[in-house]
Amino acid sequence: MQYNLIDLQEYLQNHHTREPTKEVLQSFTNNLSKLLKVNANESEEHQKIALMDFLKESFSYECNTKNRIDLSIYEDNKAKVLFEVKSLNNKAEFIASSNGGGGNIIWTRI
Repeated sequence: MQYNLIDLQEYLQNHHTREPTKEVLQSFTNNLSKLLKVNANESEEHQKIALMDFLKESFSYECNTKNRIDLSIYEDNKAKVLFEVKSLNNKAEFIASSNGGGGNIIWTRI
C-alpha cells in the first residue's frame, strides 16, 4: 500500500461543489465547538467517542471501531477512512513534519 500527501488547499479546491446552507454551517459550528471542548485529561477512548460523534452529527458518517482499527468511516460495511486516535495529552505519539506528517495535509491511498 502506498500513500500520497495532498495539500489541504488543493484538496478543497478539487472537492468543493456547492455552498452549504446557513443551517448546515450552524450545525457544523455547534458540533465543532462541542468537539473542541473535549477534556484533554480524559482517556483516549473518551476523546475518540467525541470525534466519532462529531463525524456522525456533522456529516452523517457511519463510524465505528472494529478489530484493531481505532476508528473508521464505513461505507457499505467497508472501512473507507481510518483514524489512529491518540489522547490529546499524548504528544509523543502525534505525527510531526519530521516523520512525514504535519498540518494541513490529507493522506490518500493510491
